Amino acid sequence: GSTGPGIVVERASRTALPDSVRLSNATMSQGTLSAVTTVSAGSIPIGTRVVSYRENTALGSHFYSQTLTSTTGAVVPNTAADYYYSVMLKTFGVLDTIMLSTSALNRSFPWAKFTFSTMTVHSTSGSNVFNARIERCPGFSGVYRIGFGFNSGSGSTQDLEFIIQTLDNSHQTGFTGRGSGVGFDVYHNQLEDGQDWTSPIETTGTAVQRAADVLEPDGDWHIDNNRTWAMAVKGSYLSARPDTQSFAQVLSQQGETVTLAITPSQNPQLHMDGVVGGTTRTPIPAGNFELGVGTTLLINSRSVVTDLYRDGASQGSMSAAITSSSLRLGATVSATAMGAIVVERFLFCSTNLSPSNSQLFSGNIAA
Repeated sequence: GSTGPGIVVERASRTALPDSVRLSNATMSQGTLSAVTTVSAGSIPIGTRVVSYRENTALGSHFYSQTLTSTTGAVVPNTAADYYYSVMLKTFGVLDTIMLSTSALNRSFPWAKFTFSTMTVHSTSGSNVFNARIERCPGFSGVYRIGFGFNSGSGSTQDLEFIIQTLDNSHQTGFTGRGSGVGFDVYHNQLEDGQDWTSPIETTGTAVQRAADVLEPDGDWHIDNNRTWAMAVKGSYLSARPDTQSFAQVLSQQGETVTLAITPSQNPQLHMDGVVGGTTRTPIPAGNFELGVGTTLLINSRSVVTDLYRDGASQGSMSAAITSSSLRLGATVSATAMGAIVVERFLFCSTNLSPSNSQLFSGNIAA
């Protein structure tokens, strides 16, 4: 979705699956698909292992399923929460459609059907399903990532069941299998908190927690906090979920956090808000920050006023000065509510520097 190469900055994530290739070490129900775990000698999207699934020629449903309990590493709370399940796979033969499904704590079975030739989500089922997606994996011919979000619902802690099922060309589940030349290879499964997928997190025995990405100065920026400075960043965000996505954070001179954030549902809009001097400041509406389209944002701090610009047009001001020494792109290190953004270009500059500090900054941007 980005207009050019850049650095992906994404939220914290925890994958609840102990084995990202086979889901867990528990026995799998293979249905009418044969399954073989192999170690790849070639280039694959992640890791070194592949599980190959192929149809037989029987009449019936062609699927594999796996049930996980808390003892096998799928730690799911017994209160309603949003989760996202995604699979990275490659199709073989005439296979063009696949269905993903899982169980939720309230024993509903949300699912989504995907069509590869048209790169579309064919249909979904369940009132708690959202944000079903399909994307190609760049650099790997025929490899896709598919997934959907669901709310687990309330109930006692129960097992979670995961199902990947091949469909015929009419998107039906019951049909005569097409033989061992038809099926798919699985490279990665991921179940994580939140409303969208993040970059793949490989697991080989236990669940893994990954901190949020943050871009910040690697060294001293040599900026007097009372001086005038400006920051411009060009970038884009990759998903409309979640609704509030932090783009940058700075501190006011009083030490309170001021966040530059994107709210996709509001047209979408960009706003800058925070508590400054003990007073909650009104967000500044800032027009569209279009999905997947590069936009240049500018923060201009001048003594006791901070201005916000979008593509050169003023979007409003806030009566508070913010300091550059605290500047970071992204959210807090532990943030889980931030969607992925792509930072394509970044510029920082300041005026009225003393001769000894007459450089824009020292060091590099640190990821």
